[in-house]
Amino acid sequence: MNPLKIQAITRKEIYHLIRDFRSLYLAFAIPLLLILLFGYALSLDVNNIGTVVVDHDKTDLSRDLIRRLDASSYFNIVAHLKDTKTVTEYLDHNRVKLAVIIPPGWTGNIRANREAPLQVLLDGSDPNFAGISRGYITAFVERYNKQLLLDFLNREGLEKIKPPLEGLVRVWFNENLESRNFI
Repeated sequence: MNPLKIQAITRKEIYHLIRDFRSLYLAFAIPLLLILLFGYALSLDVNNIGTVVVDHDKTDLSRDLIRRLDASSYFNIVAHLKDTKTVTEYLDHNRVKLAVIIPPGWTGNIRANREAPLQVLLDGSDPNFAGISRGYITAFVERYNKQLLLDFLNREGLEKIKPPLEGLVRVWFNENLESRNFI
């Protein structure tokens, strides 16, 4: 395109903006409003995940797991349910996003050094939220597992065994991984 035509069109648009303050206002106000809205009002952070718990085991160890889960800033225990039938109702009506079900005999399996499954149900209607929640609950269970192993070693009088590999992860430029710094 001819540079003179571009210059003429640019000059015409500048005159138009100077004469019409509403256009000038919209050209600057809307992007500023969007930056503020997406930066502070819209949050993609996953905290206080609504959680229900069904404890069929009802032992000190299962209560300790529930207490630690509730103490975490990532999970918010909304209800302690008596049966698994009501879990479906809570998930279907979008009252919670996560359910933890502790089966009967769970503590006995742990103490007998057998596999002790812990059922976790996630609402997958929002895949991003479900993926992040899955990562949080997986990390929580791994941390709890590690603590159980260390407690067992201490009870048996064995020295603590340090794992050979320890990942030291540092996040630059957004240390808290807050979405408002990303957007």
